[in-house]
Amino acid sequence: DVGAGRPPTSMPPRHSVAKLGYRIYYNLRATQNMWFWSRAYDTWESTTFLVFKRFTPNKIVLDIGAWVGPTALWEAQVAKEVIALEPTKAAFDEFSAHLEVNPDIKDRVVPLNMAMDDKDGVVQISNRGDSMDQVVTSASAPGTNLIQTRSVSIGTLRKEHPELEGVGFVKIDTEGYERVIVPALRDFFIEKRPVAFVSLHPMFISHSEVQVVVDVLKSTFPYLYEVDMRTPFMTNRAAYTYGDHGGADVLCTWEPLDRLLL
Repeated sequence: DVGAGRPPTSMPPRHSVAKLGYRIYYNLRATQNMWFWSRAYDTWESTTFLVFKRFTPNKIVLDIGAWVGPTALWEAQVAKEVIALEPTKAAFDEFSAHLEVNPDIKDRVVPLNMAMDDKDGVVQISNRGDSMDQVVTSASAPGTNLIQTRSVSIGTLRKEHPELEGVGFVKIDTEGYERVIVPALRDFFIEKRPVAFVSLHPMFISHSEVQVVVDVLKSTFPYLYEVDMRTPFMTNRAAYTYGDHGGADVLCTWEPLDRLLL
């Protein structure tokens, strides 16, 4: 064990990474993405975590697209509660394994093995367990390792998790499925007025589909910013192919950030 103190003897072996003021543990038995935790996580998407540092403390957080837990495990250090959706079995199992070795924040995370969608049902998704698994919409989609997973509308999720009535921050990182999720959450955003942080994926969906997502965000939130939390987000770009992951991130707020405390 690396870090302060030893884990209980019943806990799996773990190492830790210092990330923006907090020590995040990862399970050494969950080995698929070990390279990420041991070599990349400490500097991974550093500007994104500054957004989390500013907007998630003491909030109910809805993390859509949790992957193996790198955002949810950090958010839970400061948030009131994190409801984290990860639809793939491979990534969800690893996320759950890492959660087990973070006992100090485990009770503040609600891990859900399901996909956010515009309706209740079942979706097909790739199941590699890496950060680029995607919901697929046809049998001819590339990749053979496909599984079916439960999908839920925001209405159903609210009924099953009524704490979302107090949501303060929503993160969406879904490898292109933001084209479905963002329009589906528009009324929810307007009603609950959370800050939202949406990752765009022009490498997986067409420019016109990305533009629809941007247009919905523009029509929903009065203020859109780049990840630096200062630069207004330009909503009519010829391409959105910049950013840490090859696509832009959009920070969506209800007040201008120069009126909010840094």
